[in-house]
Amino acid sequence: MRRQGRLEVAPLMWGAAYVVLVVVAAGTLGGCVAGEPIGPAEQGGAAPHGQISGEPIGDEPAAWQTARYPSIAADGAAQIYLTRPGFERGEEEDPEIDDAVIAAIENAESTVDLCLFEFNRGNIADAVVAAANRGVQVRFAGDGDELHDPGYEALAAAGVDLVVRKPGDRIMHNKFVIVDERIVFMGSMNYSENGIMLNNNNTIRIESADLAAAYKLEFDQMYEELKFGRSKEPNDITRPLPVGDTPAEVYFSPEDDAAQRLREVLASAEHNALFLIFSYTRDDIGADMKALHDSGVQVVGIFDESQARSRYSQVGPLAQHGVPVYIDGNHNAIGFAGGKLHHKVLIVDAGTDSDPTLVTGSFNWSNNANDYNDENMLILHGADFVAPFVEEFCALLERAAPHPDLANAPPDPCANLLTPLRINEIMPNPDGSDADNEYVEIVNVGGAPVDLGGWMLGDASVADRHVFPAGQVLAPRDAVVIYSGATEEDPLRVVASTGYLGLANTSDEVVLRDDQGVVVDRAAWRGAPSGVSFNRVIDGGTSGPFELHDQLPGGLNSSPGMMADGSRWEGAPHVIINELLPNPDSTDLGQEYIELVNVGAFPVDLHHWGITDATGEVHHRFENYVLAPGEAVVVFDRGDHSAIPNAINSSTERLSLNNSDEVISLLDSGGQVHDQVAWASCDSGVSLNRAPDGTPDADLVNHDTLEGSTGVISPGVQANGDLWSNEPPPIALVINEIMPNPDGSDSGNEYVEIVNVGAGVADLTGWLIGDAVSPDRHRFEPGATLEPGQALVIYDSGDHSAIPNAINSSSGFLSLNNTTDVVTLTDPLGEVHDAVHYSGPPAGESLNRSEDAAKGAEVIPHSAVPDSAGPSSPGMRVSGAAF
Repeated sequence: MRRQGRLEVAPLMWGAAYVVLVVVAAGTLGGCVAGEPIGPAEQGGAAPHGQISGEPIGDEPAAWQTARYPSIAADGAAQIYLTRPGFERGEEEDPEIDDAVIAAIENAESTVDLCLFEFNRGNIADAVVAAANRGVQVRFAGDGDELHDPGYEALAAAGVDLVVRKPGDRIMHNKFVIVDERIVFMGSMNYSENGIMLNNNNTIRIESADLAAAYKLEFDQMYEELKFGRSKEPNDITRPLPVGDTPAEVYFSPEDDAAQRLREVLASAEHNALFLIFSYTRDDIGADMKALHDSGVQVVGIFDESQARSRYSQVGPLAQHGVPVYIDGNHNAIGFAGGKLHHKVLIVDAGTDSDPTLVTGSFNWSNNANDYNDENMLILHGADFVAPFVEEFCALLERAAPHPDLANAPPDPCANLLTPLRINEIMPNPDGSDADNEYVEIVNVGGAPVDLGGWMLGDASVADRHVFPAGQVLAPRDAVVIYSGATEEDPLRVVASTGYLGLANTSDEVVLRDDQGVVVDRAAWRGAPSGVSFNRVIDGGTSGPFELHDQLPGGLNSSPGMMADGSRWEGAPHVIINELLPNPDSTDLGQEYIELVNVGAFPVDLHHWGITDATGEVHHRFENYVLAPGEAVVVFDRGDHSAIPNAINSSTERLSLNNSDEVISLLDSGGQVHDQVAWASCDSGVSLNRAPDGTPDADLVNHDTLEGSTGVISPGVQANGDLWSNEPPPIALVINEIMPNPDGSDSGNEYVEIVNVGAGVADLTGWLIGDAVSPDRHRFEPGATLEPGQALVIYDSGDHSAIPNAINSSSGFLSLNNTTDVVTLTDPLGEVHDAVHYSGPPAGESLNRSEDAAKGAEVIPHSAVPDSAGPSSPGMRVSGAAF
């Protein structure tokens, strides 16, 4: 017969324990069956944090992102899982955390100890019951106020003994599981439907016998000795404990004074302290954060909205002191259930080499948590633990609202913390031999250059198929392609440092790691067709699925180093060989030259770029030379050419340009051909020049045949004699009107109107619209322009075809706060071109410049502007007239 579960309730006060027998109706949670686990087979776990699109169903060729963010830490000993509740009802995604727990329980050989507060996730309860039925020793310690959770009832009905803290005696708040005394699951996540699906939570799976032994000591005090709360004694734990190659410290409440250790970690911050917190009421921690902020350390935090309303919350005092604090934006709730930022996370010195540290667990920053409740707090060191929590912090910050008591809009703390590189295109199965033509394209999707020195690209079996050399830098919105080998047609391509990529055609995975070994991105595929690559559907995007390249707009089979439609990445250097003089009158020596022009939108650092001839010999190597947009540089072989604008001499003092059958190549710092020209013959004393002048990929013609040419040569100036300009075209844009607080739902109705008040067409390529949290709520596409005197309206989303010149944000939202915020317009070089600060916008009415389209004019409610015709005028003047 199946025995009924025994329930033991610990005493409220010190003294002898007593046992209460409870008969629970037999039954199971029913209906929830654990799916087949996915992820690292050797760990028996599910896919870790970041899997947003698992392997597609079916057997057609496909590729998918297997991890968006770093997820493996401590040399594989830890896996980090984060829930994905989204922000609004219906946006939640199954985070696979429960699958990982179930996989460990199903593989348990001897013991499963569960120390859980809430417990109503059916598939986990079913796995525990099944483990008990096959003879695994199952022990459960919980909270007496949660006795009627379906998980508690299911285990008791299956004959599992339950020990709980007495009802009404504070709370047993832990959320940890120990399997076979070697695997620990711990974190902030309750094993409940809300905890897994609707709240922002974390759980870390750690394989460490030492850490498991520490958690078991705590568990045994509750389960075997019936000691809870202040009746517990400090455990005999040697700290730190090894977790793989990483030191860890675990503290339990109330016996270990975890708050004091948290304060010590906070005090160690030298650069930044970021936090995500559910309940934060302790004055001493608040005072520490104020002092840290005053010392110059960047302190930024996000509070759960429901707990921030407490009169004891530290959110108000911190905001009034000037510490940037935010209210979370998770609205995925059903009544009071769900919609919580439930983390208890502190991140110290993220993105630095000053001991980056993570603190997490069940431990809220409150007196109850420290002095009365049963809690655990884990401290972990290393960038691999910190990185995924930085990603989580920054993702939640994008939808969080600055506290209304903040006097000034805070800077974006994530600008220099995120790792903005993504695997964008993969060619596992090129036409013909795979040996040299397999490749992986990596794109810098951020707004700043990234030093790739020490970064690694690997596959499912080898982490370092390619190690990037020191000094290799990838510009923002640019790409680098790593090939498996060199070819005669492309001898200077970037080749894997091991000479091999080994991308299997049937199924495989590529993994990108930073210079600390932290996983930044990974992608997998199956059934790679011959000659067609896999590319992200959102070309150059930070996340999302992959598609066969020939199914994307443009229909190309592949586009290594280029955008999917074959165009250049907007951040790619664009320097052309514009003019050459291979055959000067009289002697060649000292008169041959090559003119280069930067026709791109960004300055180009030419350091270590080279010029070669048909033999591959390098005739000039640049050192510490930056070429501005629209600027030219003229490389002579030797001699005095001070009369020529921006003239320099070759580093080898010779160019050796043949008069016939010559090829000249411009190589970038990685040795790749950036531009190349060839000619069969040339006339004496006449240069060869692009036609039209300064046009990429245009033919070379004799200079004197160019339209507008004033002579036979023009080194350092345009063919018509005008100077090349190193000044970008003058752009004068103004943020004229914003709608932060539309009537009804904000979604689809927020907008920002910009007006070109300059005299020329404004090239908006690479420009950004942002707010106090994120600088790139909208990124303008290559080729986007705005005519002088015209307006452009950027909505968050929706159909706005009735509005003149309206587009939707590239991110799908603008997140203009209804309280206080700042809207920024930033140029491609990262300089803020215009900004609007506001507070308390009226509902259903926009804010507009007090003088329409006047930069610097005050922003006031639309109806208060002279000649206003109503509460808003997107795409039109304030009077309703057309721009």
